[in-house]
Amino acid sequence: MSKRSLALLSASIVLMLSWASILVAQEGINPQEEPATPPQAVEQPATSPSTETPTPQPSAETPTATPSPEEPQSSPAMETEEKPAPAETSTTGLTIDKMVVCTGIEEREPVGEGTLFQSGVGKLYCFSLVLGAEEPTVIHHVWYWNDQKMADIPLTIRSSRFRTYSSKNILPQWKGAWRVELTGPKGEILSTAAFNVE
Repeated sequence: MSKRSLALLSASIVLMLSWASILVAQEGINPQEEPATPPQAVEQPATSPSTETPTPQPSAETPTATPSPEEPQSSPAMETEEKPAPAETSTTGLTIDKMVVCTGIEEREPVGEGTLFQSGVGKLYCFSLVLGAEEPTVIHHVWYWNDQKMADIPLTIRSSRFRTYSSKNILPQWKGAWRVELTGPKGEILSTAAFNVE
């Protein structure tokens, strides 16, 4: 091997080692760190993203904590041959077959249904079974505490028999009368689920 070839080979090795050390150094320069303040959560149905409508700040008579954004989730219901009697029907043709507040959702069904919950419950869910959608339709779960709007969560109904739910963090000081209104695409109230936190 000639001296020139040897010199080129040595220079190539030195250059490759320099690049490798630069890459290693660069990997340590910008580690991905969690921000000091976590970003606001985004309302996100399981099937498509959306955001919660901003809610007013609590008044002087109410606790200073502000409602936190929730995680709406929706999933299509399993098709069944039985057709339950409609509970409430809207002018848009939607029927709310079931609407309950509960402590959890398991296998697309509500668990821990109730109308009275302890202040330490942490998080509650509102489950709805909606029938009659002929095309994708947006409904809303609007959560109220003592007549103050705490969350407005849009949910997209994608089939004629569709299970969907939203969730709301409940702070211990938010005791009192609560309700969730299910509103249709025109803002009409299709169903209401009332409950209390003590």
